[in-house]
Amino acid sequence: MDEIKPFMEALLGLKEPWTLTRIEADLDAGQVDLYVDFLPGSRWPCPECGKESCPVHDTVERTWRHMNLFQYKAYVHARVPRVKCPDHGVRQVKVPWSREGSGFTLLFESLAMSLVKFMPVREAALILDEWDTRIWRIVRHYVERSVEGQDLSGLTSVGIDETSWKRRHRYLTVFMDLDSKRVVFVTPTRQKDTLKRFQDFLKAHNGNPGSVRHFSCDLSGAYAQGIREHFPHATVTADRFHLVKLVNDAVDAVRRMEQKGTGGLKRTRFLWLKNRGDLNGRERAHLEVLLGHPAYARRGRAHALKEGFRDLFAMRPKEAELNLRQWLHWASHSRLEPMVKLARTFREQKATILRWFSTHLSNGLLEGLNSLFQAARAKARGYRSLNYGILAFYLVGGRFEFQLPRFYAVTHTK
Repeated sequence: MDEIKPFMEALLGLKEPWTLTRIEADLDAGQVDLYVDFLPGSRWPCPECGKESCPVHDTVERTWRHMNLFQYKAYVHARVPRVKCPDHGVRQVKVPWSREGSGFTLLFESLAMSLVKFMPVREAALILDEWDTRIWRIVRHYVERSVEGQDLSGLTSVGIDETSWKRRHRYLTVFMDLDSKRVVFVTPTRQKDTLKRFQDFLKAHNGNPGSVRHFSCDLSGAYAQGIREHFPHATVTADRFHLVKLVNDAVDAVRRMEQKGTGGLKRTRFLWLKNRGDLNGRERAHLEVLLGHPAYARRGRAHALKEGFRDLFAMRPKEAELNLRQWLHWASHSRLEPMVKLARTFREQKATILRWFSTHLSNGLLEGLNSLFQAARAKARGYRSLNYGILAFYLVGGRFEFQLPRFYAVTHTK
């Protein structure tokens, strides 16, 4: 024990007056128990006011799950002193190896938070040999602490997106700082007050609604109305990837209409929707055959409209404005009902669409968010509560530093 004691104390990060008193191992049970105590006569500062040299009143026996010692579960046991302060009475001392109220050491929690960044919580729990509900409690503590600790005083440009969570049409709205590319607020979607809740959150975290100048979002009327009411100084830019998705949806609607009369379009959906520049030689040749077939003329017109719309985003603002006007006329007179309907929507939102060519705010936003959404769903696999969804989105998109000790570098050896 004497030979290994300094080494083990260094691994645990113990400093006086704390000391390791004994180690017990039950290899059959797969468990190692580390017993920690404080030196006789130790006096402590009051946890409430910091008053020095408070005497020990009594002690409380506590146990914490620690990182495994090789293949064995490790537990830290300690007598935690309660000190008597002349001003605040009896108060329990905070131990340096764990946060208050946790049944784990900080190093265990650091390992757990590192794992859940890269895998679903349930899989991390299996690796750690711990109940997944207990791992979720760790995640909740550090994520909620980080969310509440945000300083949003510099927030000026915001991206908004909505995604479904699990089934039964349950939705979450995600707000992203477009400058730092990180998620700052996630909330269950309620169309009437979603922007009001974001405004309240911003104010509570040193943000100024009047300083927010730009929003990037889809063409939702509820978002536009909420922005006008709660962020009157901000302008709205239509999200490029939402626009392209709407065009692709219209193209697919035309494909389905034609497919009812002929079977030649089966298993060709990706050819019509994929960016033409991304097709390989065989796919391009197949598409050219389909485009040249008179039976698919309507689908060919829809595809040409899709490619024409994509081309707009490589143009300068003045050129794009002229070509968008021409595209809207083309789509309106295409005799393709999905495209005609879409042209009406785009004409009503022409100003927000054209604003993209000067702000470029949404470039890559939706694609990045979609990958975050998929990762978040995996993190909360098996959990239907929206609260788990919100935690998972913050975990993968918030880019938080959780201020935990590095479990792989406890001590310095320089």
